[in-house]
Amino acid sequence: MENSLEQHPLLKKTRWLTHALIISGALNIGFLGTFFVLTFKNLHRAAPLLSATLENKARHVYISGTAVELLGEYFEYPYEELRKELESKELVEDGYAKRDYALACLVAFHDFDLHKALSGMALQKRILEIVHHEGGERIKLEMFPGLDDAHFQALIHFSKVEKWPFTPQGLYVRMHRIKTWEDIPESLKEAFYLTPHFHYLWRMFQKVGGVVPQELLQGMVSADWESIDRCYQELSQTQNFGEESRRKFLLQLMRQRSTFAAKFFLEYDREFALTKFDDENILNLLRYVTAATPRAEAFARQLLVSVRSDKVLKSAGYKLYELAGETPPRSYDHTQTLMRFLPNFFDKAQFVSKGQQESQKISSPVQPPMSGKRYHIVVKGDSLWHIATLYHVPLKALMRTNHMTAATVIKPGMKLEIP
Repeated sequence: MENSLEQHPLLKKTRWLTHALIISGALNIGFLGTFFVLTFKNLHRAAPLLSATLENKARHVYISGTAVELLGEYFEYPYEELRKELESKELVEDGYAKRDYALACLVAFHDFDLHKALSGMALQKRILEIVHHEGGERIKLEMFPGLDDAHFQALIHFSKVEKWPFTPQGLYVRMHRIKTWEDIPESLKEAFYLTPHFHYLWRMFQKVGGVVPQELLQGMVSADWESIDRCYQELSQTQNFGEESRRKFLLQLMRQRSTFAAKFFLEYDREFALTKFDDENILNLLRYVTAATPRAEAFARQLLVSVRSDKVLKSAGYKLYELAGETPPRSYDHTQTLMRFLPNFFDKAQFVSKGQQESQKISSPVQPPMSGKRYHIVVKGDSLWHIATLYHVPLKALMRTNHMTAATVIKPGMKLEIP
């Protein structure tokens, strides 16, 4: 009987369907498990990206039309009007009052020294990026949240007590706007003397006894702020106040045609200027030589017998005529200029190195005219090309007369016959 039931077709179909359902359920459970595992992993991987997106979004500051309109007014306010607004506690939005926006404009557009006013207090900062209603340019404005009534009272007191409550750049800008050095208020100069920018640059010049703070400040005011700040940043990092740093700074000023830099090189570092300056700096230096001092005349004379370009030689010659109060000839003649300002040049070499000046006398570059021949005594810095140019003779003729080849090296003291 039991065997007959087991063989019944309906029971066989039921058993088969039961097994199929069990297998299907197991597969579904497996698929669901795999799905949840993969989903969890993907969510885990996406979490940092989602977090970063939300974090970045939170950093963006959106301001209302009221705040934009207020800032538009503050952009046009002069310093004194903005300073008065530091007392306004009227709220605008996001916890910021009018005084917060006024402070941001004072710092951004009037160089108000916030750090000095609050004695170096660590400040929170938020950036507002605003599109200007007229020009359309984007303006980034720093806001300073977290300041309370005590902080603003300190700011107001600082703005009233300090005659020049500005950053070093702000002090520089105010001096730079005044065209005449004598018209700059002494109190403004004194305020800049106390800045770290002046202190660091002054340390480079302290070893040079002839330079006084007033001369350095006058030279700084004639330069651009970027050069001053760049030098200050380098000095604050390297603490290198030596000759190399000083020359680097002065060369930056020379490119801006600084009178101070030109005078410094002429008075204290003339040898460096003669040997290391390019023609542009040499011409700038000559341009600012206005007084007929012994150093200025000696510098021009040394250039007159140098191996530099014709433009430099001509400029040196014209400068000597100018310092002598004479009108130069219409057609410049270098030999004539040498005869005028170095009358002994053809009898005695005038310019040798400092060591040679003490240790040796160099004979006549040119033999007296009665001999019927001309000779040149080689001095330091001479080249065959320069000698040929000086005497208006072909280079090949000079070499042939003295039995020279392209490999011949001339040395100070050698006697060359001029064809």
